[in-house]
Amino acid sequence: MDNFSALILVASAALIAAHGVVMRLRQAKREAVSAARRPSMHVSPSWLFVWSALVAACLEWWLPTSRALTPLWFWLATGVALAATAEGFMRSAGRTLQRHATTQDAARVADVLVDEGLFGATRNPIYLGMLLLFLGVAVAAGSLWALALLPGYFLALHLLVVRPEEAALRQRFGERYQRYAAAVPRYF
Repeated sequence: MDNFSALILVASAALIAAHGVVMRLRQAKREAVSAARRPSMHVSPSWLFVWSALVAACLEWWLPTSRALTPLWFWLATGVALAATAEGFMRSAGRTLQRHATTQDAARVADVLVDEGLFGATRNPIYLGMLLLFLGVAVAAGSLWALALLPGYFLALHLLVVRPEEAALRQRFGERYQRYAAAVPRYF
């Protein structure tokens, strides 16, 4: 049971990595990159998740913390519930983007400024979902290391993904994005 937490963290990293690859392949099939659809960032939000989970797994393997959170079944069930909620959150936001025929690829600038559905409550519902997913995995794994890394994951996501994406959207949509940003909170 000592490596249970590390195993959950590695498995989650592998699943998110696979998801990121599948999303990239689907997006490549749907569109060709043009000058109007230049990349908005150089760091993949999925890879930030993967690296954070792998760092937590290594720390957990080196110095296990999973015994600190007992009973295990409670934390596992709570984490799975959080992860399922996160998945529903991200899928709902993804469907909204699909309805507007705009990209779900974080490395591409959107064609349409979406301000309905979850995007009417927060400008970053998918990234909030990813944070909730990481929290769910950390809780399910019972890893204090992963919980401790959550603020760093959030900061990296904010600085390396959200801020560049906002700058690209501001450049693309101008005053319309400014009004949206003033009306809808970045996160909460």
